[in-house]
Amino acid sequence: MATVSVEDIRFRNIFELNYMKLGNLILNINEISSDNKEIKLISQLKEKYSVQLLSFTPKYFDISFAHYITENNDLIPDPEFVLRIYPNLRLMEVLQYQDKFGIQKAYHSDMRINPDVKIKLNQYFAKWLDLIRKN
Repeated sequence: MATVSVEDIRFRNIFELNYMKLGNLILNINEISSDNKEIKLISQLKEKYSVQLLSFTPKYFDISFAHYITENNDLIPDPEFVLRIYPNLRLMEVLQYQDKFGIQKAYHSDMRINPDVKIKLNQYFAKWLDLIRKN
């Protein structure tokens, strides 16, 4: 997948932009399909990152994308994002963010949207992807 250019950024919403940025970091994310659900996702990142497929439907799939830190000799995800990817639409949204301080969810338990949190999480994810690519 090509890198994100300035021209691309001007004409994309945050969900399209995050999809493109994620595709630049996880090289085989578009290989996930109903026939290939057990794929091990390959990240370009050098640090302690984990990407795992959580669920799959014909329209979207959910992954966990986490950075691990060592605390008391244990590896702890900090932060961990749960992402929903819509490959046919080329969109991605953050469903949940968790760090050692707590959990934030873009949707309430009854699936009503929490708009302020959803916007904040997706904007933060875009900035976080930029930061980890620089390291």
